[in-house]
Amino acid sequence: MLNRRRFCWYCLLVLPHLPAYAAAKVLRLVYAQDYPPYSTQLNGKPSGIEIDIADEIFGRRFGFSVQHEILPWARAQLMVENGSADALFATPSRQRLTYASASKEAVVRWNVSMYVRKDDHRLDLVRSLDQLTPFKIAVLHGNSWAMNKLTGLRVEYVPNQIALPRMLIAGRFDVVLEDSYVMMHLLKKDGSDVYITELPHELDSADIHLMLSLKSTQQDLLARFDKEIKLMREDGSLTNLIAKYR
Repeated sequence: MLNRRRFCWYCLLVLPHLPAYAAAKVLRLVYAQDYPPYSTQLNGKPSGIEIDIADEIFGRRFGFSVQHEILPWARAQLMVENGSADALFATPSRQRLTYASASKEAVVRWNVSMYVRKDDHRLDLVRSLDQLTPFKIAVLHGNSWAMNKLTGLRVEYVPNQIALPRMLIAGRFDVVLEDSYVMMHLLKKDGSDVYITELPHELDSADIHLMLSLKSTQQDLLARFDKEIKLMREDGSLTNLIAKYR
C-alpha cells in the first residue's frame, strides 16, 4: 500500500500525462456581439438566451467547463470555421454548413417581425416579403436570413443594433425587420417603444441550431445535444429558461 508521501509523488508523476483528458472537458463557444437578449456582455460577463442554454446543457448536464466569448459576428464564425472555437448558435446557412455540422433539433425560433413608426400606416396591409418592394428596409449587419431572402429589395444593413430605433424614428428607412425578442428588448431598454410598434403579421421565421465546427474534437456532441434539448422542450424547462427574456 502506498504511504502518503509516495502517493503524492505518484500524483506528480501521473498528472502531466493527463492533458488530453483535461482538454476534452473544455468547450469553447462563441457568440454575436451586442445581440441581446440572445448574446451580449452584461456587467462584464457573457449573458443571454444562448449563454444560459449552453451553461445548462454543456455545463450542468454534460459536465464541461464552458468558455463563452462575445465577439464581432464575422470573427466568431471564422473561429468556428478554423477550429479555434468549438461551436456557435446560428441558422444553418449553406455557407456555415461548409465548416460546421448543425444539430437536428432547433434551439429557438427566430421570428421575423416588422417594426414601423406608430404614425406610419403604409405597411398595415403587408403580408409577404414581395409586398415590401416600395419600402426601404433596415436589418442588422451580418443577418444571413436577410442576405438570402431580401435580394432585389431596398435594404440597408445597419452595423449597430442600438442605432436601429433612432434611425427608424428619424425616417432613414420605412421598416425594420428583426426578431421580436431582439427588437422588443431594444425598444423597452431605450424607451423608443413609445414611437415604434410591431405589426401583427409575422413575415417569416428561421430556426437557430447548434453549429459544431467540423474541426472540433467533440464530434459526438451533436447527438447528445439533440437528445437533451428535446427533453428540455418536452418537460418545459427550455420554455421556462427563455421566458425570462420576454
